[in-house]
Amino acid sequence: MEIRTKEIQIMKWTLQGVYDDSTLAQIIPLYEALGFKARLLPFFPGLVPGCSECIQDSPGKYRVLYTKKIDSL
Repeated sequence: MEIRTKEIQIMKWTLQGVYDDSTLAQIIPLYEALGFKARLLPFFPGLVPGCSECIQDSPGKYRVLYTKKIDSL
């Protein structure tokens, strides 16, 4: 998974955070309205520093959101 994360960083995607589906349904349209493209990856404990402790019991419920300004594509 670390390889995929590094690949995304090289491609200029910015990590926004780890969210559940109901939160993503609210914030992705906001990012898109502001001119960003959204990309989601599965959450794995240890992937995002500081997030693993609170959600490690059910990592399948969460996804990692990356964004990129559309004119940067």
